[in-house]
Amino acid sequence: MTDGASRTPWRGLHVSRAAVRKNVAALLKAANASSAMVELPGNAYGHGLVEAAITVVPAGAGAISVTNADDAIALRESGFTGPVWVTRIATDDSLPALAERGIGLVVGTDSLAIRALDAGIASLGISHGSGMRSASADDVVAIAASISLHPAHNELRSLVVIADSPSHADDAANTLGAHDLAIDAIYVRAGLPLTVDGGFLPVLGAAVFGLSESDEAHAGVVPAARLTAPVLSLKHARAGIGVSYGYTYVTSTSTTLALVPFGYGDGIDRSAGNTVEAQIAGQRFTIAGRVAMDASVFDIQDAAVAIGDEVVFFGSGEGGEPTAQEWAAALSMPSAAIVAGLTDRVNRMWV
Repeated sequence: MTDGASRTPWRGLHVSRAAVRKNVAALLKAANASSAMVELPGNAYGHGLVEAAITVVPAGAGAISVTNADDAIALRESGFTGPVWVTRIATDDSLPALAERGIGLVVGTDSLAIRALDAGIASLGISHGSGMRSASADDVVAIAASISLHPAHNELRSLVVIADSPSHADDAANTLGAHDLAIDAIYVRAGLPLTVDGGFLPVLGAAVFGLSESDEAHAGVVPAARLTAPVLSLKHARAGIGVSYGYTYVTSTSTTLALVPFGYGDGIDRSAGNTVEAQIAGQRFTIAGRVAMDASVFDIQDAAVAIGDEVVFFGSGEGGEPTAQEWAAALSMPSAAIVAGLTDRVNRMWV
C-alpha cells in the first residue's frame, strides 16, 4: 500500500455563489415574479445557512424562512439583517428572543398567534393549506379574529400569508380582509410554472441549489454544489479479493484499489456501496463494496490515479462527474436529501 498527504481540500462541499444566484433568477423568471420567499431548512439543505442567506437575498429573495428558532437566531447573530421567518417552534421559550431580534413567526393556530403577540413579535405569517404544517380554513378564521382583537395588532410591522396553492392564498386573503387586516405579501408554495396573479409571490426551496424532482428543473436551474475528497491511498489487489466489510464486492481481476476518506460518518448513505459512481482522474468508478464509516473504496483498475488526486462524488455534471440528481435516482431518494444529509465533518466552501 502507498500512502501520502492529500493535495486537495479534505471532505469539501464547494458551493457556487454564481450558480445559486443564476438559479434564483431563473426561478423568478419562470414564476414571472420579482421576489420570493426562500426556504432554507436543514442548514440550507446542507449547503450552509448563513452563506446561502446572504447569497439569495441580492438575487431576489425578499424573505428567508427556516424551520426552527435556533437557526433564525443564529442567522440574525451572524449579521444578516433581512426578513427572517420561523415556520415552527418547539416551545414558547424562544418567543422573546425572536421578538427582540425582529424575527417573524409563521403560525397555524389562534393560540400561538396570541402568544406571539403577547411576547412582542411584530411580524406574523399565516400558513394555510392542506398540509400538516398549514392551518385549515377554520383555523385561519380564528387566527384572523384573534389578531384583529389583540391590543397589539396595530403594532404589527408585517403580516404575510404562506399558502399551499393560489386558491388557499385567495381564501386566506379574503378572510384577513374581512377582519380589516392588511396583508404585506402573499407567498405560494405551489410548484412552477406558477401564475403570479393578484400579487402572489413564489416560495422557493431546494431548486435554488439546483436540486429538484419537479417542474422547477425545467426553469434552467443548475447544480450549485460539488462534493470532493482526495485519494488517500492506493493498494494493488489480486483477483478474488473481497473489498470492505462483508465482502459484497470481490475483485474480478488483478487491479488497484483507491481508498477515499469519505464514508457514512460524513453523510454518504450506506446503500451507496456498489451503486453510485464518483469521478477520479476524469473517469467514473462505482463505490466498491459497502461504505464504511470513514471511507469508501474504488476499484480503479489500471487508471492513472495518484495519491491526492481529487475524487468528485457529485457536481454540476459539466465535467462528466455524476450529479446529486443521479445519486438520488440510484438511491431512490430526493436529491435534496443527498446534500442535506452531509454531516459537520464536511467543510462547506462558498466560492
